[in-house]
Amino acid sequence: MSVGFCATAQSLDKASTRQLRKFRVGALREKAHYTSWMVMTELTHRRPKKIAWQVELAEACFALRDYGRAKNILLPVVQQYGDQYPQVYPMLFRVYEAFGVIDSAAVFLEKAKGHKKGPAADIPIRKWHKNKKNSLLLQSTPDTSTSRPSISHLPQDINRPNIEFSPMPIGGDTLMFGSLAADSSVVSTATDTLRRQIFTAVRFEKYWKNIGESNILNDIPEGLQPGSFCQSENAVLTIAAFCKYNWKYEVVCQLYYRGHEQTWTKLPSPVNKRRYTQTQPWLAATSRGKMILYFVSNRKGGKGGTDIWYTRFDPNKMEFELPRNAGSKINTFGDEYTPRYATDMKKLYFSSDGHPGYGGLDVFYAIGERSRWSVAQNAGRPINSTFDDLFFTQANSSGGFFTSNRKGVAAQHSPHCCDDLFTYTNNKNSHARIELLIAEGVEPTPLKKVSVQIIVIEPTEGEHVFLGEFPADSLGKFYRLFEDGFKYKLIFKHEGFYNADLIVDLYSKQPPPDVITDTIKMRKWTKEEIVLPNINFEYNSAKLAEDAMLTLDTGILKIMRENPHLRIEIGAHTDHNGSENYNKNLSRQRAESVVKYLVNRGISAKRLSAIGYGESRPIAPNTHPDGRDYPAGRAQNRRTTFRI
Repeated sequence: MSVGFCATAQSLDKASTRQLRKFRVGALREKAHYTSWMVMTELTHRRPKKIAWQVELAEACFALRDYGRAKNILLPVVQQYGDQYPQVYPMLFRVYEAFGVIDSAAVFLEKAKGHKKGPAADIPIRKWHKNKKNSLLLQSTPDTSTSRPSISHLPQDINRPNIEFSPMPIGGDTLMFGSLAADSSVVSTATDTLRRQIFTAVRFEKYWKNIGESNILNDIPEGLQPGSFCQSENAVLTIAAFCKYNWKYEVVCQLYYRGHEQTWTKLPSPVNKRRYTQTQPWLAATSRGKMILYFVSNRKGGKGGTDIWYTRFDPNKMEFELPRNAGSKINTFGDEYTPRYATDMKKLYFSSDGHPGYGGLDVFYAIGERSRWSVAQNAGRPINSTFDDLFFTQANSSGGFFTSNRKGVAAQHSPHCCDDLFTYTNNKNSHARIELLIAEGVEPTPLKKVSVQIIVIEPTEGEHVFLGEFPADSLGKFYRLFEDGFKYKLIFKHEGFYNADLIVDLYSKQPPPDVITDTIKMRKWTKEEIVLPNINFEYNSAKLAEDAMLTLDTGILKIMRENPHLRIEIGAHTDHNGSENYNKNLSRQRAESVVKYLVNRGISAKRLSAIGYGESRPIAPNTHPDGRDYPAGRAQNRRTTFRI
């Protein structure tokens, strides 16, 4: 129901048509879809031949996600009036997509494109059509995954005939969540509207039970209603969206925070922006004592409808940086909602209707942080359905929660009106265990105090995302679970040793292995001069030959990139042919040529020095004992070296 007026089914049948028209205008203005549905049901009953009202009734049903009723109204309109009402084509596409009738959905998708009618005036028809075409292709593709999670519907004392939202796990056995009366706006900005309550559920063995209303959002500012919320890992800081209607009867939410036993304080501008909504907050810790707040906003500067934004802040001073958009790998021409960040994998989960999906709002994930991300991946079935799937929240590595209005939810006035809470449990084969021994020498001797950097390599574009640095144990062993579906690079670091690396490919190998074991051998640095083989120059010139560039790329360049702390000296040597001064200058120019090549390939000049030794440091005789020329010896003396 809406704020400005009240209408019931009993009062509507007694109202005059003139009064009903007034109710209709008010309901449209206030976006009161349930009231619109009641009013238009009565009006179309009185004037069944007024087709524009039939379409308006279908639009109200569609907004309430009552797809069955919408279809029953719209099909006769299309059959009788054809293209006179092209705005119905996007709705019929969505109806058939939701019900999994792909062929019919494809027909109405093409009709919508032909009439340049998208779901809304502000959505580019070409982008929408391309996305939905890709979505239908995805829906028709068989799912070959071997590690699908299992899902279960939480019990009725949690999932009432309302809209459940914003699951917030606390530990392993406690869950806070919101509940919203189902006659309100379903996913506008994004389920943040009025009449909400926050509840607590507790798990007893395998079963969850609602133990009553939570006080986490008590004492909120007067005139506001609670929306989505989150807490820091230590539960000291709570951030919540509080909402109200603006003069346009739009729900507008702003973000507030409070510490332990403190009062609510509104986040400063520009985190909160007047006339725009800021909602669905989520906190993520960083390695340098700061925190990142992800949130959803429809502010200017976005990629489409509602976007995911972020700001960094100091939790001690509560000083916030300028919010930034999470970028085009996350945000689309459509709507993005419900950001949730899993710190252990640097993984952002979110829902979107702008990436190709299985229908409605799907759950996606990307690796990274702030505005640097891997390509967003669809979370797949059974997490995603042909309906709306939101608030995917990881409780631990074993599973978590999400909401959906799929078949079987606790419905009030239509089968898919309301979002319910579901749990998911990861398949035991969704991770591979890595067991490594880090050692030195031919007879491997375990190394102590080795650190291991883990990098995720994005499989389609090759982008690298740093996950973190972790210690091996005192016996030189490193154990860790790695999530399937990704490619990882491990870099092993130990003082006095060259870095070593290992590629762990859990993306290409299907099915991925359960356990990977290996021994990583690390080499000690040496201060002795090391010859770089096959570094050839043109005759009497400092110009590198083509084969020399390839040798540098696979040799010293690789070492420098893998060991960013190394500083090296490049030395060049000649044989005794030519004058001493000439050889000294030529060798210096050749050493500088190698340094220049490495700098052009991205190595800092501060890490490199070039010295030309000329003929002063032979490692083999230039002549035989009887004075004859010794070409093999001179060839050994013409060399390029490096020294740490």
